[in-house]
Amino acid sequence: MERPQGFPVYHWNGTPPIHHLEPLSEAYSALNAAIVALCATTPNMRDYYVLPNGLEEFNFALQRHDEMKRKIGEVMQYIRDLSEWACMNEEVRR
Repeated sequence: MERPQGFPVYHWNGTPPIHHLEPLSEAYSALNAAIVALCATTPNMRDYYVLPNGLEEFNFALQRHDEMKRKIGEVMQYIRDLSEWACMNEEVRR
């Protein structure tokens, strides 16, 4: 696999890939916990129906909520890719 742009170059004088794996795992777990917490705050129509434009406001809130989860998911995917890159390079160093 060719090194993706922006990914570290693991070499003998640099940071060992193994040193990145635990912090990446911790970051991934924290982001997963953030998504779980966000799911507990999913907008509910009962909080918007009293507004004159309640349906519009609810749909906007729901869209923003979904966008937050999507963005966190993108970061999680990037962390998975970085972790895979580090794992591949760690195996090469052995």
